[in-house]
Amino acid sequence: MAGSRDLYLNGCLNGIQPRKEPMSFRSIGFVCVFALAAQPGVAAEDEAVRRALQERVEHMMFVDTLEIEGEPLLAGALIAQVYGERDYRPAWRRADALAQLRGLVALAQSEGLPAADYPLTNLQTVQDRLARSESPADIASFDLLATELLIRVAYHMRFGKVDPATQNPAWNFKRELRPSRDPAETLEQLAAEPNVAEAVARMFPRGWLYERAKETLSQYRALLAAGGWPAISDGPVLNIGDRGPRVAELRARLRVTGELARTNAPDPQLFDEALSTAVVEFQRRHGLDADGAVGKQTLATMNVNVGHRVGQLRLTLERGRWVMDELDQRFVLVNIAGFYAALVENRKYLWYTPVQVGTPFRKTPVFRGEMEYLVFNPTWVVPPGILRKDILPRLAKDPGYLQEKNFRVLDRSWNPVDASAIDWTTMSSRAFPYILEQGPGPTNALGRVKFIFPNSHFVFLHDTPSQALFERASRSFSSGCIRVKDPLELARLLLDDEDAWSAEQIQATLDAASTRTVHLREPLPVLLLYWTADFHPETGEVHFYDDIYSRDAELLNALDGDVSIKLALSN
Repeated sequence: MAGSRDLYLNGCLNGIQPRKEPMSFRSIGFVCVFALAAQPGVAAEDEAVRRALQERVEHMMFVDTLEIEGEPLLAGALIAQVYGERDYRPAWRRADALAQLRGLVALAQSEGLPAADYPLTNLQTVQDRLARSESPADIASFDLLATELLIRVAYHMRFGKVDPATQNPAWNFKRELRPSRDPAETLEQLAAEPNVAEAVARMFPRGWLYERAKETLSQYRALLAAGGWPAISDGPVLNIGDRGPRVAELRARLRVTGELARTNAPDPQLFDEALSTAVVEFQRRHGLDADGAVGKQTLATMNVNVGHRVGQLRLTLERGRWVMDELDQRFVLVNIAGFYAALVENRKYLWYTPVQVGTPFRKTPVFRGEMEYLVFNPTWVVPPGILRKDILPRLAKDPGYLQEKNFRVLDRSWNPVDASAIDWTTMSSRAFPYILEQGPGPTNALGRVKFIFPNSHFVFLHDTPSQALFERASRSFSSGCIRVKDPLELARLLLDDEDAWSAEQIQATLDAASTRTVHLREPLPVLLLYWTADFHPETGEVHFYDDIYSRDAELLNALDGDVSIKLALSN
């Protein structure tokens, strides 16, 4: 099962954190008490079992990876520390140990993780031998494999299986340690738990959006087990008034996913008003133009199989594990693939608006940041990429574009320069000696307000004069930043508790046409996510979106791929 994926583990109940370099056995600093899931009251272990465990653990110091029943102990360094601290006493002598471990794997599967990542089959093999004869060697093998399984499940649930940096080299969200917990106290709590899987699940709360994704994954897996939904035959566009067997196929398809009620139609082969309404509902839930007709794009989307939708839901959970740990009750969520932004507070969406995101060639990045301030009537300094690709080619053809769009030219000391004296046909972005700044106003690319959460990508939320583009279903038009349809409502909500910032005050500031920066009292988490499956803010219904940046296939392959672990523990 070993492969190319490296997991860096730093404790479990005390808190875990990916690390870049593994440490030696001698530099290991504390115990992962996840592995100490023994029940109290178990009789004293046989000395032969302890010797068998000690021999296995000490042998790990002299080999790259110890294998048990053909399964590598990928968490070897951590396991060595655990059993050394326990004086090599077994941790899994409870009668229902295998059942508890099955429960852990079932928990991982419910989170969208593959069961093949966990050595349950190997444990069953050892357990079968133990049922015939309890040899110290087999007891030691079972114990070590059980602890390995628990560590893998715990890490995957805490951080996700796939390292996000392998999917996006610009990934910049550092996942910090949890607050420290007393290992002895945590062990006592775990040991008293009748259900280890439930105890582990409670340690990694993700919030209601994540839980809704788990519920929907379970529902779609049930659909898959039941055979999915029927395909609709190819043919011309279907509209109200059309009749034929393809209309009956359409009815059957929409009944499975609930857009059409499971009632008998007077004429199943007639495309009537009720069926058109169901088509509109389907289109709305899949990011399509909601015209009620079944054209080429709608037909293709309806014929996507349920297995593909299951994969999208699994990816939503994996991407959620990357960033949704220890979230505040209030945060801004941007779903790049879904073309929307929302202000979330206490399980409610206070603000929800369409957005425009980066083109496939200028992708909006995925990361987590902290919003610190907003700027009314912002100016805009043209960044190098847009200068090179857009502005300079335009100026070479039309120097009047500067005045038309309210730009001024500045030198590198921010002193004004006479733009009419510049030969724009000779300008290159490589040695461009000027700064182009667009003043506030109706043509400003950032509109009336921008929201800043400092990051290395120079990405932020902002208003836009390009309002007509919000009418389109697919909205990947920007150069990477997030253009917001209704930014003033977000500004009002964010400043609602600030002194003197009523809606009237905001409008007065805009009318003054001068740039003004307002800092938030407390930083606000901002999540820029890429979810091709998510949920309606009010009804909780699942929505599916196109993979506009073609990211899903690579991530799904990694999620279903092999796993290896390098351990680094705190000194």
